Amino acid sequence: MIGKSLAALGIALALRRPLSTALLVSAALAQIGEFSFILAALGLSLGLLSAEAQNLVLAGAILSISLNPVVFYLVLKLSRGSASHRQRSSWQL
Repeated sequence: MIGKSLAALGIALALRRPLSTALLVSAALAQIGEFSFILAALGLSLGLLSAEAQNLVLAGAILSISLNPVVFYLVLKLSRGSASHRQRSSWQL
C-alpha cells in the first residue's frame, strides 16, 4: 500500500499536478484491489502459489480494501486543510 502510493504521488508531482490531485491519485492506487483474488486463484490452480501464500495475498487485499476509505478520508481532510491554509496565506499578503 505504501510503496505504490508513494510512487504514484511522486509521479503526479513530477508531472506538475496540484498536491490535492497527487494525493487523490495516491489514495486511489493505495489498495491492492480485487484483481489480486483472481491472480491468487490462478497461481494456486497452476501450482505457482501455495495455499498459505494465497491466504496471505487475500488477507493483504482485504486489509488494503478495508483501509482504503480511511486513506481517502485522511487525504480529503489533508487537502481541505492545505487549501484553507493557502487561502489564509493569500489573505495576509
